[in-house]
Order: sequence, then structure tokens, then C-alpha cells
Amino acid sequence: VFTSAAYPFYRRDVASTLGDTYTAAGRWVDAAGAYQIALAAGEAVYQASITQEGKQEQLTESRGLHRRAAYAMARSGDAKTAVVTLELGRARGLGDVLARDAADLAEVAKLDSAAFRQFDEAARAVRHFEERELALRAPIIGVQGPFDEAKERTYRRRVDALRADMERAQVELGHARDRIRQVAGMKDFLEQPTMADISAAVEPLSPLAYLALTDAGALVILVTSGPGGALPDVVVGSGVGDGGICSADLTSCLVERNGDEVVGGYLPGLVSGDVAMLSWAFDDMAPLLRRLVEPLSTSLAKTTSTGVVLIPCGLIDLLPLHAVACGAEDESCLLDRWDVAFAPSARVLRAARRRAAEAANSRDDEYLVAVANPTSRDTVPLPWAEIELAGVARWFGTARTMVGDGATKDALLAATPSATHVHVAAHATFDAREPLSSAVILAGDDRLSLREILQRQPFAAATMVVISGCQTAVTDFTDLPDESVGLSGGILQAGTPAVISSLWVVDDLASALVMERFYCYWRAGEAATGGRPTRPSRALALAQRWLASVTSADLAEYLATLNREWPRPDMQSNGPSLITTLSETAEYYRRQDPDNRPFAHPFYWAPFVFIGA
Repeated sequence: VFTSAAYPFYRRDVASTLGDTYTAAGRWVDAAGAYQIALAAGEAVYQASITQEGKQEQLTESRGLHRRAAYAMARSGDAKTAVVTLELGRARGLGDVLARDAADLAEVAKLDSAAFRQFDEAARAVRHFEERELALRAPIIGVQGPFDEAKERTYRRRVDALRADMERAQVELGHARDRIRQVAGMKDFLEQPTMADISAAVEPLSPLAYLALTDAGALVILVTSGPGGALPDVVVGSGVGDGGICSADLTSCLVERNGDEVVGGYLPGLVSGDVAMLSWAFDDMAPLLRRLVEPLSTSLAKTTSTGVVLIPCGLIDLLPLHAVACGAEDESCLLDRWDVAFAPSARVLRAARRRAAEAANSRDDEYLVAVANPTSRDTVPLPWAEIELAGVARWFGTARTMVGDGATKDALLAATPSATHVHVAAHATFDAREPLSSAVILAGDDRLSLREILQRQPFAAATMVVISGCQTAVTDFTDLPDESVGLSGGILQAGTPAVISSLWVVDDLASALVMERFYCYWRAGEAATGGRPTRPSRALALAQRWLASVTSADLAEYLATLNREWPRPDMQSNGPSLITTLSETAEYYRRQDPDNRPFAHPFYWAPFVFIGA
């Protein structure tokens, strides 16, 4: 008998296969029961894993299981268990780290100071060994060449020693956790998320929307705030035979093949930066994604919501769902009607909100650190990034800006420990083969990698990091599509509560315009609010709507206005060509069809996403 204690691997795999078989037969209650057994066994395997690498291997083995289970639960009529299951399958590693490192233990420190110190010391030890593991793995990532037996033995000895150290530290952390659970009001400390936790993440005017695709069909669950707590509503739970869509439909759009040859698709366009391929792929996917977005839009319209937090599961996390039309006869998208933010999970969202509140209460001053257009031999210059930087810096009384040769990694890392806000207008790259090597490219072709961000936590003091460069919102789409392994997720994990980033290679001018308008709306507000500052998620939505709708005539006048307001001394010193760039570009749009909307296509405005709180 395959019990969870004796054979959890086999129990997980057999129960998962049984759930798939019941799903194929439409036996939803039986499928949900089998999947529950598989989930419990998978959790036992995950908890038994010691190292980060080991835990990630188990998440890879179980990928898609939570989505399939949630779909079966929803089809059997159990919406609450379905949404909790989706939550449990999202950003598990990121959520565990944030729950540990961002735990509110102020009351514990008062009631049981010894328990507080025990947990704090144990957590520090585990973090130390996690950093050691990242450093240990770094030299072997991507190494090519003949097998070296001596080096392999040395590496294995170090891994074994690290595993032993990590196991001792985790045992001590477990003892500390159990002690804290004895403190009044802390019995659920570091437990996995429940419906109550999801409910606590729902704001009255901004519900959560979970979206998932499986082989059997699509699932969208809207969680709204009600008098008795959060109310999960299955707004899409249709199978392929019911006219719904499934994961195979999405896969065919993500990668287009001619036999074994990849000839197009969203993912190749996203990774390669092929603008035409990406634009065509988005247009091809739009009708498919509309079948997810339209019913969600219809349900949102029945509420008083002004915003929505999207929690996309699996590969749809890579897609600009906020830019998809709400209906076949309706060209408006979610962003036209609601302020759209994204979150890896409700648990991560709550942790981000706690950190944002703590940061707001800890200091009154603001200090911006920003870099733009780093000098690099391997990338094309970004002249508009310097104008973007000038537009950002004017909203902060104290700012440290770095441009060109001065935008080095050392300079950035030296400045950020005291920064409340960080803005990076530079090229970035996502490494699909080894996501931890994804990086922001700085001056001298130096790179600030995801691995370094996790190790050094350079932006931990910042309340928001804006990385407007290419592919900074992309996450691992091969092994861990539900884990938010990418630059944005890494910045959240390293302590920053909010990130604005980009899904694909962005147009230099479009990026500068969106960012300039974003900071303007965020810091100065909008007419509808009487000029009061606007929430960052809403400010970004307003900036994107503006870019999508601005005409050539309005854009020419806008750029001319900037040209009159500037030159600023820092713009002049950064490069005398910047004022000329503004003037010449304004004149270019003045000569175009005045009613043309040059940035109407989602390619220009849709890549930017707000993640966190």
C-alpha cells in the first residue's frame, strides 16, 4: 500500500493519475478526492526536502497538480476548496520565505521574548544557509565541457555538508515555530493559507481573480468581499466540450511549430525580442484569451469594484490579461474599466501590504536612486531612458541619478541600501534555461542577476522598485511556471513590497512616456481626485490608458510642453542631445495625421505590470 509516510512519491503520482482518469470521465467528485490524496502526498514530499534545490525539484514534479485539482473541485461544486487549492499551488517558495521573514512578531516579543529570540536566530541561520546554497550552485550553472570527476566529488561533498547544516537549522526553526504557536493568538503561525487568509487579502473595492487553464478546461474564480467574509464565485468553469478553452489551446499560441521547427508564437517573440512576431502572436491569442476575460469582466461589472488583483496560474502568468478586449463587440479591456494589479498569490500580497505599511510608518523622508541608459557594448543605447530619468527625478526632493558610464553595478548597490524608491531604465534579459541568471544589464556590461538580488537583497529598504527594461516581469515557464521565479518575484522575495516591470522588449519612447505619466499621476494625482496622490496601481493604469489613446497632435503638444518645462541642468549635463531629442520628436508627430494614435497597439503599453502592494 502506498501510504504518505512510506511511499509519498508513488502515492502522489498514482493518485494524480487516478484523478486525471476520473476527470476524463467527468466524475468530478471522484477526481477531486483522488487529487486531494495526491496533494497531501506531494506536501509530505515537499516538507521532507531539505535544500531549496530539492524543494524546487518536488515542485517541478508536481507542476499543474493544484490547477487540475482545483478545476475538479470547482466542477464538483466546491468553490472554496478550489480557490484555496489554487492559492496553495501559487508561489509556494516565495510565499514560504515571505511568511517567515515578514512575520509580525511584535506581540510574541512582548509575551514570550525567549520564543521570539529563538525564532529570529533560527530564521537567520536558515537564510544564511539558503544564501550559501545559491553561492554554491552559481559556479556550476550553465557550465559546458568534459565531465570532471574530481570537481564533481568536491561539489557533492560541499552539498552534503550544506544539507546537514540546513537540516539542523530547519529543525531548530521548526522547534521555534512550534513554541510560538503556544503563544496566545499564534496557533496558526506559519500554517499554509486557508480561506480566511484569502479573505483577509480581499479589499472591498478590489477583489481577487484567480485564472487557470488545465487539459480539461478553464477556471476563473472571483473572490469578492462580503458581509460574512470573502465570497468565491466560479465565473468560468467550462470544459472543452462545453465550448470552453484548455491549456492545449494556449500552448498552440505560445509556440507555433511547422513540424519540429519553431516558426513563431508568443514565447519565441517574448524571449527573442522579435517585435513583429510578438505583435502577431498577441493578436492571434486575443480571441482565445477573451473567453477568459469576458466572463470575468461581466462578473466584475455586477460589483462596485474599482480595481481587481489578478492571480494568473501557470503559463498565463506570462500574458497581458489586462490588455485583452472584454468582448467580441467590445474593444475595451479590463484596464479601461478597472485598475488592474497582479500578485503571485494572496499570501504574497498580504506580506507585501504589511511591508508597505511598515515602511510607511518607519520614515518620512524619500530618497530616489535611479539609473538610465548604462553604457554597454552588447546592447543598443536607450536615449529616451535619460529623458525618462529626468521625468522621474523631478518628483523627488532627494535623488541620486546615474547615467551612461556612471550607471555601474557597484554604484547602484552602494546607493540603494538607504533608498526608499528605485528606478532602473536599462536593458534586462530573462534566461529561460537558468532563470537565476536573469539580470539587469548595467554599465561595462556588468549584470545584476536574480541570484545576486536574492543573496544581497539590495532593494530591501525600498517601498517600490520600477524596472522598466525588457522582460523584467517574465518568470520561469519551463520547470516552475507557478513559482514566480524571475526578477520581479526575486525583488519581492528580497524585501520590496511593490514592483513595476515589463513582460517583453519595450519601445524606448513608449516606455519613457508611460513612466513619465505614471509618476505624474502617482505623485500629483488626477483631476478626478482633486490633485491628490494616486495609488501606484491606478497611476500605472491611467498612464497606460493615456498612451493607448493619445493622438499624434496631442503627443506633439505634450512633448513640446516638456521641452518648454525642461531643459534642466541635469538633463544638459547628462547629454546635450536630450533637449534636441524632445524637440525633434515633437516636430515629427506634428507632421503626422493629427488623429492617428501611434501607440494604440497593446505592444506599446501592455507590457507594464504592477505587482504587489
